[in-house]
Amino acid sequence: MQGEASHTGTPSAFIRLHGCSVGCPWCDTPYTWRDQVETADFQALVEASKEAAVVASASVEMLCDWVAAQNVQHVVITGGEPLEQDLLPLVEALPFVVQVETSGTVAARPELARAVDWWTVSPKVGMPGGLAVQPEMLRLASEIKMPVSRDSDIETLKALLLDARPGTPVWLQPLSLSKRATRLCVDAAGLNGWRVSLQTHKMAGMR
Repeated sequence: MQGEASHTGTPSAFIRLHGCSVGCPWCDTPYTWRDQVETADFQALVEASKEAAVVASASVEMLCDWVAAQNVQHVVITGGEPLEQDLLPLVEALPFVVQVETSGTVAARPELARAVDWWTVSPKVGMPGGLAVQPEMLRLASEIKMPVSRDSDIETLKALLLDARPGTPVWLQPLSLSKRATRLCVDAAGLNGWRVSLQTHKMAGMR
């Protein structure tokens, strides 16, 4: 289930891609960063219904078959940083609503920008990887979902929004659902006409 931002509550199939040069220190999937990893057999994982912190190679056809078996109409492609891979063949092959979540640090090719149904840009600023958020990704965003832990994150967001399209939905997501970050998000959302994303999938006991 998508538990964040505009599509909260939507039954979804998640495809988490390997590879990320951003390096967020609070990342909850750091296993996606590594260049050299032991790969698992994708089909064996599917047959075992196993979700684990491993990497498996899969063709577009294999992924499409897996998504079709999930009995959903919504697909979320995430990472890692999914735009570090060529997503176009996969996106074009999926006969469902496709949402891509990206840090905004890699610009999407025009063909991919048009093919994706919903762009979630979760800006990552000042991370160890030293990558900058691309203004064209802020303009492309269907929604902007900002991770927040301190007051300076709100100021950073305000500066980023100068490059976004007017009216783009803005969501604040408190890191680790801490009480302080949540209070900060609620207060800032109230003052600025934004919304708060509380990762409801975690509350429901879903990964």
